[in-house]
Amino acid sequence: MKHITYATEKRINKIKKLNEKNNNQNLVIEIWDKIFSDCGYYGGTLRELENYLNHKLDNKIQINVYHYDGIHGLEYETENNVRYVGTHDLSYVNIENFNKWVKSITE
Repeated sequence: MKHITYATEKRINKIKKLNEKNNNQNLVIEIWDKIFSDCGYYGGTLRELENYLNHKLDNKIQINVYHYDGIHGLEYETENNVRYVGTHDLSYVNIENFNKWVKSITE
């Protein structure tokens, strides 16, 4: 099993500092913040969260998100790595490789 890396955390922190963000970047930030808030550790670092949970975070993620317009083609843009599913009441994202996705939107 692969885990979320500290390099991914550094990339996300760079995205957060951007003045203008695209839909993918906003979605990554929302997912990152949601991971921490769902664990009750919002505002910490990845290393701190791992110590708090006593395990590393899985690189393969399924997570509920707010509804996003304009990312319905995300599955094709990411070559099936990230799949957004939105319904009237539920929107979520399936991510096969979180590290790969974050790297692709920061380069």
